Order: sequence, then C-alpha cells, then structure tokens
Amino acid sequence: MSEPPGTRNLLGPYVMGDLEPHEEREVERHLGGCAGCTEEVRELRFAHERLADLAYATHIPPQDLKERIVAGMPQRKSGRRVPAWAAVVAAFCVVAVLGAVLIPDLSGSRALASATLDPTDRTPDAGGELSIEDAGENTEVRLEAWGLPAC
Repeated sequence: MSEPPGTRNLLGPYVMGDLEPHEEREVERHLGGCAGCTEEVRELRFAHERLADLAYATHIPPQDLKERIVAGMPQRKSGRRVPAWAAVVAAFCVVAVLGAVLIPDLSGSRALASATLDPTDRTPDAGGELSIEDAGENTEVRLEAWGLPAC
C-alpha cells in the first residue's frame, strides 16, 4: 500500500496515543495494508512500553552510591595545572589580539594589523608576532611565538 504523505511521521505519536481521532483512523487504515509500518509500530510500542516501565520504576538507589562513585573517581592533584608563565603569555596574547582587532576597526581601516609580543619576567627569551589581515569575507589571524619553555 502506498504511504500517504506524513503517515510515517505519525507512527510515534500513534503509539503514544497523541493523535487526533481523524489522524488515528488514517494511520490505522494505512497499517491494515502496510506490513513495514505495522512492524515499525510493533517495535515502537515495545520501546515505548519499556521506557514507560523505566519511568515508573520504584527502585531507590543505595544510600552510599554517591560516596562509592566519588571514591572511585581519580583525585585531582592540588596546585596549578597550567604553569604561571603560560597564563601570563596567554593573557598577553589575548590583550594583543583584542588591541590589534579593535584598533583597526575603530579607525575604519580593514588593512593588515600586527602586534609584537614581548618577553615577560617569567619568559625572558620568549617573543612573538601577531598579524591580522582582511581575507575577503573572512579574517586571517597568524600567531608566531618563540622561546617558550617546554610544557
């Protein structure tokens, strides 16, 4: 039997009893001659019943479940995960990028913008360059850094 437009989309609501009476009759008429949709309704009904069973389950989790789960989780080491020098370099890069992006826009220019990244007390041998260029409908950003200590 040919499937009326949208009938397949009505199978889930049909199983859950959420159709208008005329839609329900349409689906039932279709199911009378379509083995594929009849099988799909059977599978949907089975899944719907299992989910409803789970929703109304009255099992109460054990009192100590949370403690057992937390006890089994790996503990984080105290202290910083990111070296302080990395945070300083990252903050400087953010400031440099914002400055390089906002200053050309304020002046109305869409030309190439650039910034030099200077070393800090924590990274005296580090440096870098940042450039921002209008690339049609996109903006191209290039960041080159050197002299950073290994992570």
